Amino acid sequence: MRKVYDSLYYKERGDLRHKMGDYQGAIRDYSKVIKLNPNDIENIEIYKRRAIVKEEIRSYRGARNDLNCAIVTACFNLGNARYAMGDYQGAIEDYTQAIKVIPNYAKAYNNRGKARYMLGDYQGAIDDYSQAITLDPDYLYAYNNRGLVRGELGDKQGAIDDFTQAIKLNPNEAIPYYNRGHVREEMGDYRGATEDYNQASILGIGGKL
Repeated sequence: MRKVYDSLYYKERGDLRHKMGDYQGAIRDYSKVIKLNPNDIENIEIYKRRAIVKEEIRSYRGARNDLNCAIVTACFNLGNARYAMGDYQGAIEDYTQAIKVIPNYAKAYNNRGKARYMLGDYQGAIDDYSQAITLDPDYLYAYNNRGLVRGELGDKQGAIDDFTQAIKLNPNEAIPYYNRGHVREEMGDYRGATEDYNQASILGIGGKL
């Protein structure tokens, strides 16, 4: 709830500063709104407002970048909505559009990988997860998701390696322990599986990502 109030405060103050001619102050406030909720659908409007301010101070490249971000935010959130409704092909198209505008958008690759997985395109999913990891080597969920697909394709050791890397990135995240335990169980490593399941239980887990 605090983030909501902070976002509203910075947005309103940004608007006021813009009206008063304090363009740099307005830009700072709009930037704080975006930082508080990076993937919020309402940021589309904030990017547009910040672009207007930048255009007024002749920062045309910055204005263009903000408008691109508005497009990407819209595509990414639309993709998430379509994915939630089961329209995986539509989600892929939206994530792809976001990637076309900002090619280094790791989250779009990760989410497109999830949609591809749901359509049975396992290699496409692995390729997207791998690209997300290349762009963001600390992307825990991309490692976890790639591990799930590798496990289903029979690459058990590759799956374990991915889950282990996810655990290294955040030892307090339960899901990779659970998933690694499942693969270890399938490989006959019952002691290792038990250790992972126990750790997942301690951290609190009831399923997969």
